[in-house]
Amino acid sequence: MENCKTTITFKKALIIDDDEISLTCLKTLLTQNYNFVADAFLSSLDAISVLNEKLLEFNTDFYDIIFTDINIPIVNGKIFSKIITEMKSNAELAEIPVVAISSSFYGQQIEDLKKMGISEFLEKPVSIQKLKEIFNHCFLNNK
Repeated sequence: MENCKTTITFKKALIIDDDEISLTCLKTLLTQNYNFVADAFLSSLDAISVLNEKLLEFNTDFYDIIFTDINIPIVNGKIFSKIITEMKSNAELAEIPVVAISSSFYGQQIEDLKKMGISEFLEKPVSIQKLKEIFNHCFLNNK
C-alpha cells in the first residue's frame, strides 16, 4: 500500500465539529499521520473567540489550516466561513485555507461555499488519502 504521508513542515490546524467522535478522529489523523498541532472545538463561537484573541494580542502563532463542519448548531460552517472571510482582511489570516467538512456535498452547495471563502471540501468519513490531496493542494501547490 502506498504511503499516504505527505512531507509537510510543522503545521497547526484549527478544527471545529459539533460531533465529538468526528472531531477526535480528524485531530488524531492530523497529529499522528502529519505531525500537526491541532486545536479542536465543538463550537464555532469558541473558535472565533480564540481567533479574535490571537488577532488582538498580535499573536503570530496562527493556524495554517482551518477545518469546519458545515452543519454545526448556532454558528454553522457557512456562517463561520463568512466570518473567517471577513477576518481575512487581516494579513495574518489572509492565506489560511478553510476546509468544509460534511457527510455529503452537492454541486450548487459547493459553488455557494466557494463564494463564502471555502477552499477545500472533505467528506466524512475522513480518509488519509483525501487529507493528502488537500495538503498537496494547500501547502505544496500540487493541483
